[in-house]
Amino acid sequence: MSLDPPADARLASHPTLQQFIIEGMKPTHLDEVVAIEALSFESPWARASFERELNLGHAHPLVCLSHRQVVGYICPWLISDEVQVLRLAVAPSHRRRGAAAALLRTVLDQAFDLGAHWLYLEVEEGNHPAESLYQGLGFTVEAVRPDYYGHGRHALVMVLDLTPEWNGDEV
Repeated sequence: MSLDPPADARLASHPTLQQFIIEGMKPTHLDEVVAIEALSFESPWARASFERELNLGHAHPLVCLSHRQVVGYICPWLISDEVQVLRLAVAPSHRRRGAAAALLRTVLDQAFDLGAHWLYLEVEEGNHPAESLYQGLGFTVEAVRPDYYGHGRHALVMVLDLTPEWNGDEV
């Protein structure tokens, strides 16, 4: 018999991590999503882009809620046996508290359950907090896209292999 509390209990008591609710993005979330988007990207998506995500059959946008407030979102597409994360952002006031990891873990679990074999995303080279998060979840760098974010700003293409042996416990 182990005296250690369950992992969820340990995380719940961690002072910088918060309890989050992950749910499907709805039209009522869009004002908050667009506000986070504007704070997170030099070239933010327009509201119409998120509205389109809500209506695409292969898009599965999610939001991360804390006290009923949207604090982050992710926009993954499932096409064939691959998942591509198009957007992931967390409000500056909630960064480094587990929201991005909670969103990614939900996408990973759903992708695995749906039979996806690969999960891809791009991250700007030099975005060390994001690179560290993705590497900690098992992503590896597959390629570099030169000037993807503008002149001299390269994207790292990162991939996670969702083999049938993966059971979600490693994350």
